[in-house]
Amino acid sequence: MKFVFIAVIAALFMMGASQSQAPLRTRWLFEFRDSARGTVRKLPGTLELDSDMVAFRPLSGSFVLGEGSLGALLEPLVPDPCVSLVGKAELYRTPFRDRDSVFINFTPDAADCGLNVHGALRADSVFGSWYQPGFSGYRAKGPFVMWRER
Repeated sequence: MKFVFIAVIAALFMMGASQSQAPLRTRWLFEFRDSARGTVRKLPGTLELDSDMVAFRPLSGSFVLGEGSLGALLEPLVPDPCVSLVGKAELYRTPFRDRDSVFINFTPDAADCGLNVHGALRADSVFGSWYQPGFSGYRAKGPFVMWRER
């Protein structure tokens, strides 16, 4: 009887462990947009987060800009030694006025260069602006859209 009890407890423990081992990851699709020169240019990308919830704690994730191939940054981004086509990004969700606000830092260790996004979270979408900071203002900026992949 003692053996059966131990076997049942062990089986329940193993079932619970297997369900909680792998964190739920979500994939988001995004576009950096620019319409300053009369034509709309879009740079697509993906951001894969460690969680399925955009919470009020920092999240990290892997991103790919464009196809992720080696080479220069594609338009509408401007050349920047701090920005790569693949890497790690940090995402923060903060309350802002009457809506939730999201800040994404594609270059967490950069200063006076890099790539950032600030936008409003609406269900499974983020609408906002991207910008490349410089010593005196922005090197480039434009609209940003991100949505959860289904």
